[in-house]
Amino acid sequence: MLVNLVKDNAEDALIAFIERHAKRPKNLFFLEFRASLLTAGVHDPETFLSFTKHILSPLGAHIFFMANGDIITAWSAQPKKIKDELCACLLREYKSQIGAYEEESFFKYYDFHLDAEDLRLDCVRRAKDAMVEEMDTMEVAFVERTYKSLNQHLRNVLAKKIKTRADRKKPHVLIVEDQDFSIKLLSRILEDDYVQHIAHDAAKAILTFCLNAPDIVILDIGLPDRSGHSLAKLFKRLDKNVHIIMISGNQSYKDVALAKRNGVEGYIVKPYKKDTVLGVLSKLRFEEGKNA
Repeated sequence: MLVNLVKDNAEDALIAFIERHAKRPKNLFFLEFRASLLTAGVHDPETFLSFTKHILSPLGAHIFFMANGDIITAWSAQPKKIKDELCACLLREYKSQIGAYEEESFFKYYDFHLDAEDLRLDCVRRAKDAMVEEMDTMEVAFVERTYKSLNQHLRNVLAKKIKTRADRKKPHVLIVEDQDFSIKLLSRILEDDYVQHIAHDAAKAILTFCLNAPDIVILDIGLPDRSGHSLAKLFKRLDKNVHIIMISGNQSYKDVALAKRNGVEGYIVKPYKKDTVLGVLSKLRFEEGKNA
């Protein structure tokens, strides 16, 4: 029997595999090999199969190569014997990469009858993580390209503005939002305590940011010409001390995860209330005062 290798979208494929078999429960066993802990990882599925096919081929097993580098194997008979043989084989083949880790930390075993839902939920989390990684790759390319192409005049203006922040009577806030109604709401909330700058798209936001060096950026995710996540990463690259708050009509896992990764300090879901906005801003200013 052949071993089925799943290399693309393995998280979704494993979720479908689990859900398909859940309708007609059968003996299934899974071994997770945390290859992401190895110093060099496992980059060639065919090489991995060459180590294990003598164990798995008679069983018609399935091997799922996860986006983060981990590998999950599924088979349907002799659970303890196959698990022990797989663990021993992999420990032998990757011994030089294991380093100071405890060998047990490289493996997790699942019995379908007992652990199917735990494994399914873990795969859902992995699938979300894979989406975040893919989006982040696109952002990095944009940030690097834009950062390198920014002209020296704008860089000099930004640097000078940053040096004069301490002399400001009121903090400056840049609102990056393409909906006029939302801009009006935010402007009313902020009008007494903040100097405001407005940008309706990413291109205008970058220019306004460099010319004014705002203390705080309130940044919508869904802009017409660029994701707000990309701008957050770029602004933090240009000025590590700027405070960024993201606003969005949803609170999806991937948006929150990306926001945190990009150094965003606050996340407000629309429709927002005055107390919520002022509460987040107040917390930023309080934390800044403590760290001054």
